[in-house]
Amino acid sequence: MTPRIVNGVITADFPSVGLLMNEAETAFCTGTLIGCSTFITAAHCVCPPDTFDYVDCLVEGVADPSQLKVFFQHGGFRSVSKVAVNPDYRFSIGSDVALLTLSEPVSGIAPSPLDTTGRIGVGMRATITGFGTAGGMTRAGIKRTGTVMTQPCSFAPDSDNICWSFAPGQSANTCHGDSGGPLFIDADAGITLAGVTSGFAKPQNVEDCAVGVLSFESTVFAARGFIQAKAGSDIDNRSCGPLPEVGSDAVSVFEVSDTLGKSKSEARYTITVPPDTAELRVELNGELGLGQTSIDFDLYVKQGREPTTTDNDCADTRRFVLGDCRITNPTPGTWNVLVKRANGSGMFQLTATTFATSPPCAGDCDGTGQVTVDKIITLMNIALGESALSVCGVGDINGDGQITVDELLVAVTNALNGCPTQ
Repeated sequence: MTPRIVNGVITADFPSVGLLMNEAETAFCTGTLIGCSTFITAAHCVCPPDTFDYVDCLVEGVADPSQLKVFFQHGGFRSVSKVAVNPDYRFSIGSDVALLTLSEPVSGIAPSPLDTTGRIGVGMRATITGFGTAGGMTRAGIKRTGTVMTQPCSFAPDSDNICWSFAPGQSANTCHGDSGGPLFIDADAGITLAGVTSGFAKPQNVEDCAVGVLSFESTVFAARGFIQAKAGSDIDNRSCGPLPEVGSDAVSVFEVSDTLGKSKSEARYTITVPPDTAELRVELNGELGLGQTSIDFDLYVKQGREPTTTDNDCADTRRFVLGDCRITNPTPGTWNVLVKRANGSGMFQLTATTFATSPPCAGDCDGTGQVTVDKIITLMNIALGESALSVCGVGDINGDGQITVDELLVAVTNALNGCPTQ
């Protein structure tokens, strides 16, 4: 029941899409950042096995947030502080949605906006993305994406679900490890999150996730009341933190996929860090074998020369194929990365992201990356001489020691449209 992107392509796009796992790293799902601290996934990803509705989930016990973590290819790991399951959740009926509150906001990644229309018609092309397996002997942990074509939900209520059949000519399907992942649509307002991967129904004698399988996603539109109540204004954020966002001209991404095993025990790469880089993030994800098939690759990063296991500027040697190195104000020039096999064989993805130093956002007095009403009032008080300029120096764009009407208008624009990313 826990849906992979079958027949999809490997990608480091869709930065808001993350990998959800428990602390023991024995269960994996996918999800999407929809606020700076809000991550949406499937309810069954945080409910005990063999529970199929909200009541049973509560009785058996919702996942302990302290035992969960989320991994982003451009943002590394985040711990979880809260888990909320949609009270309307009934597997294969609808509302298979849960919200996780992250302990620390994600910076440099734009949250995905939610579909607010609910008009997902039959025959609409949509994009699915997840960290699930891709069929055969492949394992979860590699991010893939593909497209589907929606159809009537003959096996689940149309009002709460988006459905498709994986048929010849249909480019992709979800499967194990993709549960909770996104279904994106290209609407008038741009790319929006319309569905959360829930499950599939397969005809007799058809293998999991193969041609002929009928897949379904819970719609975020049907769950909008629950999402708004739990996430609040966080889902209104279109940018997070002071860093520019992945996808902007101020961010550069290096990505590669490769395989390690007995015949090839390490892979080395070089990354060019430009001047005025605020942060370098090097992230490793890969196939997540379990038990006797455990796969373990380690990550090492060094400026100026090749790293070793004992000589490096950052190392991540946690279990499995997962690594996270974040370096603030890195020295410009060549940085070297080593991915080294500790155990097992399998595929991995390496994503290195450089974030340029963002210019101050006029009106963002506390550096949170947002201009709010109270900050506008602060600027007005400075303009009227009732507060000192030091209270919000970033409002003084031209540096003349005062806040003018023109500078107030720029701050108001930033409040309405968000801070520029450079």
